[in-house]
Amino acid sequence: MLQSAQWKNNALVISGSLAFKSGLTATQKSAALAKLNLNITSAKGVVVTTPKKIAPSASGSWSKSIALSASEVPCWVIVEFEGLKTKRQVSQAPLASCVK
Repeated sequence: MLQSAQWKNNALVISGSLAFKSGLTATQKSAALAKLNLNITSAKGVVVTTPKKIAPSASGSWSKSIALSASEVPCWVIVEFEGLKTKRQVSQAPLASCVK
């Protein structure tokens, strides 16, 4: 789900991809896509931002850029969607000030 996380130009840039279970109908996929909100926290559970809506491409890939200062960017980011969680280290996060 989460493939990369990077801090650059005062923004947390995250990207990933979604894969639906085989057997889902078009209606089920549309319903899931209508509520694609990501919860984004630091490794210790500090909320980084309000839930963010994503809009994946037809292939399922997505990307989101969130403006954050050096003192707001997490060292690690956890992204949660529909009960699934993935964790990534944020590349180029300022080690002295990133949120643990």
